[in-house]
Amino acid sequence: MRRFWLKEQPRLTIVVGLAGSGKSWFIKNRVRADWSCDEGFMAARQHTRNHRELVKRLRRGEHCCISELQLLNRYVQEGYQARLFREVEYLRIRWIFFENNLAAANHNCRVRRNKPGDPGGKGHIRLNRGHSPYYFVPKKMVDYFHEWEETEVLKIHRLRGRA
Repeated sequence: MRRFWLKEQPRLTIVVGLAGSGKSWFIKNRVRADWSCDEGFMAARQHTRNHRELVKRLRRGEHCCISELQLLNRYVQEGYQARLFREVEYLRIRWIFFENNLAAANHNCRVRRNKPGDPGGKGHIRLNRGHSPYYFVPKKMVDYFHEWEETEVLKIHRLRGRA
């Protein structure tokens, strides 16, 4: 079954990876400036409000990008994608995953300077240790009503500096 893509079709890019993998960099440098972006989308206390706002934007035909650490688990990924497809007609989703490289991600957590609330990256490294064993990078995403959605896997680039 082939999907028919409309020109006005809403698009959502979902960027997934361990803390320190490069999600923030990717959004800042690779996502178009006119797209609506939200980092840490599900982790925030206002997740339900964030989701409702995302659905409203997509239904208006806006293109959006979310970045989320909580979408590392296969069942959460598939469940969230199925929910979005139920709530937004003709939605096109592009999944971008950073590789599951715990050493490189933790190195970046230690040396990066863009997260001032976590000096030395200790909090994010602790999160990575818990999430890495369950991080699932699928070859493709699918649900019962839609054709396979392609995924893209990016290599984590180590930041310069000593850990």
